[in-house]
Amino acid sequence: MNKQSKDQKLFKAHDHYFRSAMDDPDVAMSCIRAHLPAEIVAQIDVNSLQLMKGNFIEGNLREKITDVLYKATIDGEKGYICFLIEHQNTPDRLMPLRLHHYILQIIEKDLEEQKKLESLKGFNLKT
Repeated sequence: MNKQSKDQKLFKAHDHYFRSAMDDPDVAMSCIRAHLPAEIVAQIDVNSLQLMKGNFIEGNLREKITDVLYKATIDGEKGYICFLIEHQNTPDRLMPLRLHHYILQIIEKDLEEQKKLESLKGFNLKT
């Protein structure tokens, strides 16, 4: 088996595990509580968490990136909480550009469906 096939197989296993876990709102909130400051967590209406189906990752990046998106009321306004995991071996200086592109895709979909823009609050957790 070549290296690329091994990497793809490993990614698919991680992708499946990540999605299975993060599709559960209780697990998502546990992750939020563990990684965000308490003052931000306090702004999230836990009962409003709604898993958004779909994927905003474009073709060639689907081999490396997994996303899970929730809609929630944050500080009294509707907004989104996104878990975006990228599987890579080396740092990528274009990551901020990809994140902006990803966020723009969410905004475009929201505008298409709602004809209005929901609240945007971003937190980048680099591990």
